[in-house]
Amino acid sequence: MASKEMRAVGVGLVYHPATIVLDYVVIATGKRRRRKMPVRNVDEDDDAVADALVDRHSRYVLLLQDSQLMSLIGKLKSGMKAHAAKNSSNRVVAAAALLGDLDENLNVLSEDELQERKKRMDVLFEQNRIHRDDDDFQYNVEKDFKPSKASEWDEDDDDENEASDASEW
Repeated sequence: MASKEMRAVGVGLVYHPATIVLDYVVIATGKRRRRKMPVRNVDEDDDAVADALVDRHSRYVLLLQDSQLMSLIGKLKSGMKAHAAKNSSNRVVAAAALLGDLDENLNVLSEDELQERKKRMDVLFEQNRIHRDDDDFQYNVEKDFKPSKASEWDEDDDDENEASDASEW
């Protein structure tokens, strides 16, 4: 069917899995149809994603204007980032519920209570663990963590290191 035989009547997005949904009408019959077009390689630049969509779904993608397609791809990318951020914040909330008070002093707990806390930590660790076979696995990841609040003992260590470095020379 050529694009003159079909007319787009609606378009939507599904974030997981990344999909563009196109509602169209076949003009000859008047029937309304829906086409789901999976979007692969969303991490690539917008033009590459658009070209891949045109290659796989040309007769449907051509019903859309180029600016509309690029807008959909941009919205899909930003929506997926928001979805990922929401899921990670849900994990933080779940972790807080599982572990309880994060500022709790574990040194004052009885042995049984301490073992219970350690079991909860192990469960949380296994939930967040990334195995070598996982898609998200990266070897040798290094991150800088910014403290959420000031700590007195961190500041003293820096002063001692600077003084000891100066005395070595």
